[in-house]
Amino acid sequence: ELLAPGRRVLVELALPDGGHVEAIGRVAWTQRAMRGASAAGLDCGVGIEFLAGAAEQLGALEEYVKRGARGEIDH
Repeated sequence: ELLAPGRRVLVELALPDGGHVEAIGRVAWTQRAMRGASAAGLDCGVGIEFLAGAAEQLGALEEYVKRGARGEIDH
C-alpha cells in the first residue's frame, strides 16, 4: 500500500559508494500501477521531498542524483 501524500517518513539509504543517508522526508506524490501499466513504463512509485538531515549526507545524495542525471551511473 502506498503512503498518503503529506505523510512524514524517515528515509534511510545506502549509496553505492558506501555512503549512508538518513533524513526526514515528506511524501510529495504517489503513483499506483494500473493493470498493464508496467509494459507501458508506468510503474508505481513515490516522490519524497527531503525536509531535514545532515548537510553532508544530503549533499552526497544530491551529487549522486546529479551524476545519475548526467548518465554517469550504470543501473
